[in-house]
Amino acid sequence: MSTWCRFEVGEERGRTASSGDTGRRSPVEIGVGARELVVFGGLPGAGKSTALRSLRSALPVTVLDSDQVYEALLSCTEFARPGVSRAGGRIPYHLIRGVVHPVHHLRVVLACARFPGVVVVHMPVTRGVARVLLALLAAVTGRSALLLWLDVSPGSALEGQCARGRVIKARTFVRHVRRARRARRVMHTFDALFGWRRVHVLTRAEIANGIQLIPPG
Repeated sequence: MSTWCRFEVGEERGRTASSGDTGRRSPVEIGVGARELVVFGGLPGAGKSTALRSLRSALPVTVLDSDQVYEALLSCTEFARPGVSRAGGRIPYHLIRGVVHPVHHLRVVLACARFPGVVVVHMPVTRGVARVLLALLAAVTGRSALLLWLDVSPGSALEGQCARGRVIKARTFVRHVRRARRARRVMHTFDALFGWRRVHVLTRAEIANGIQLIPPG
């Protein structure tokens, strides 16, 4: 699969439990338009990348995650140093963060401008300016903007960072937590954010069985 991770999933919809599958729950169904910018936000370590790996869609969709850029850079490094194993040659994330994030942001802009279907983006968006810029990008490229916010405690997010092997600096994480709390209060009060068509606040338990994007209605 290419680093753009574009895939089409035909008519696969969320399944309801049948008599022979009574213990299985259906994925969370989210209605999206044919041309929508879907942003998966939340604290670093909340589990956004994990959730996106279980994403299914009844519409053509492009999924963009900064981890795709990181893994691609690792692959290039391994190719340049063929004698180094993947585990032994893994580059610390903080050394290439200044490359990963700009490239990720550029890919988001290009996908919104060029891809006709749904674009799903992994981005914390704890900063208000980031949410405004993404809403403007959606408007300029003829899309509506939908925010899926994965709501976890700071402790759980920190555990997630440790589990993935990438822990951000303490003061940076504290800033994310403060901004996320402010954003969460706005979402709770108004059930929306400026420029966004809709906001869904989700928990890990709610998306434990995956996320299904379906046509509206």
